[in-house]
Amino acid sequence: MKLIALLRDPVERAISHYFHEVRMGRETLPLMEALLAEDNRLKPAIDSEDYKNLDYIHFSYKSRGHYYDQLKRYLKHFPRDQMLILESGQFFSAPESTLREAFDFVGINPSHQVKNLQPQNVASNKAPVDQEVFDYLSNYFRPHNEKLFDLLGINYGW
Repeated sequence: MKLIALLRDPVERAISHYFHEVRMGRETLPLMEALLAEDNRLKPAIDSEDYKNLDYIHFSYKSRGHYYDQLKRYLKHFPRDQMLILESGQFFSAPESTLREAFDFVGINPSHQVKNLQPQNVASNKAPVDQEVFDYLSNYFRPHNEKLFDLLGINYGW
């Protein structure tokens, strides 16, 4: 079995997740309040390890960016050489070469070139985000990212 993980800058991922929940009508708190309320909102789901809980699914803005913890769980069951871990910025800036890398990893010989790849699920209705939010999330994710970069032996610059 081969596994591929595509990781996005967790700051950008958390903000995007928030705006998705706002668009869907599930989030009513302002962004910073929602980020600060996450631990209390998710406590019952996390305590019971109920990761299918709707609160966990919808309001885990920061938790889902704990990539180190998530990858470590997989590494308990799969050798590292069965995992390809890519950074989404690489995929968006060079989709053809990134897909070739993924195809090579899983043993697919692409007989045709992949062309005209367009990002999907891109929303245009994000509101401006205060620098305070970026600073808060950058500081929050710093230790998580450092552990991730040590694990992978690569620094994505987040």
